[in-house]
Amino acid sequence: MIFILIGLVAIAGPEQLTTFKCDRLNMNQGSCELVHYSLITSDVKTFSLENIQEAKLETNSNSQEQASRLILVTRTEKIPIISEYGSNFENQKNAMQQINYFLSTSTQASLEIVEDSRIFSYFFGSLFIIAGLIGSGLMNQQCTCNFDKTVGAVTLTRKGFLWKRSQKRTTSEILGLQVETNKKQSDKKKYRLTLVLTSGQKLNLGQQYDLSRSETQKLIDCITTFLNVGVTNMW
Repeated sequence: MIFILIGLVAIAGPEQLTTFKCDRLNMNQGSCELVHYSLITSDVKTFSLENIQEAKLETNSNSQEQASRLILVTRTEKIPIISEYGSNFENQKNAMQQINYFLSTSTQASLEIVEDSRIFSYFFGSLFIIAGLIGSGLMNQQCTCNFDKTVGAVTLTRKGFLWKRSQKRTTSEILGLQVETNKKQSDKKKYRLTLVLTSGQKLNLGQQYDLSRSETQKLIDCITTFLNVGVTNMW
């Protein structure tokens, strides 16, 4: 489940597309718009062109590696064009130079800079979601055991997220039951039951150790009475 949550956050959480657009009316008069898009939200900031002084790179002194982000310096504040610090220094430097050239060149009518990280976010987000679904399918198995004395058969069926597997044995192959524990402290122990076959093979009646002691005892009483077999070990 944690992998699925990480994947969803990677896809929907952080900003994935940033656009910075400026249109010059005459000389230094004009307007600029900065938009941060994520999958479910967008954040829009608008300000006048004459209010922008410069673009520059801001470094993160707390990072072990050299990390920077591109910011706009206005008369009243510093505005991050990219919120997160990153290591793509050359791309940020190129964007900074484009903005500063536009600010100093009154003949340039417009400017547009796009920073798109959607492919990266979607790719890694999808990987985490797929890994989470696979893990969930492996961990959260549904196990059904059908004992049929009429035909003398035991059918063990396991179902996962995208799969189903069945095993069939005759009741004459069952030597007894075995109790298995996760070997934690006695007050937190969980159990599972295993069918022991005459061949020495074991069939787990459940993938996880998720039975309490009382639940395990009820199953033992039911199965041993029905099949007339014993338990090879107890608590």
